[in-house]
Amino acid sequence: MPTPQTPRIVMIGATGAVGQHCASTLAAHPTHPALTLLGRRAADVTGEGVQQHIVDVEDPVTYRAHLKHHTAAICTVGVGEPSKVGKETFVRIDKTLVLRFATACKQAGVTHFLLLSSVAVSAGSSSFYLRTKGELEDGLRALGFDRLS
Repeated sequence: MPTPQTPRIVMIGATGAVGQHCASTLAAHPTHPALTLLGRRAADVTGEGVQQHIVDVEDPVTYRAHLKHHTAAICTVGVGEPSKVGKETFVRIDKTLVLRFATACKQAGVTHFLLLSSVAVSAGSSSFYLRTKGELEDGLRALGFDRLS
């Protein structure tokens, strides 16, 4: 059972392959971290200390109240196959949505933000994908989390 010293983690992206594995691993951890999952639909994750809330992940107003009292946030949201969506959709999901979530987390007092990103990202990259991910990482750094992973 979670204690006051137990990490309290909030997460979006737990319905994707990587996110589900991450959330399931955390839920099964012997220390039973408090884990709040936010998503468009319920994730196939259960365990002591797991709470799930159906929200509009693109609208922080729908989940802001669920961020309070968390120490860390994990984001594994992203387009599974970027080549199958337009650039506007990719930016909306992989950058804008994530920055909105991170900003809401920072405002709620979350001190550690963890992101599933990519290698070789750079805001100066000639690759649209790597440039967008680099811009996202720059935006996250600008928010000033105590810890960014």
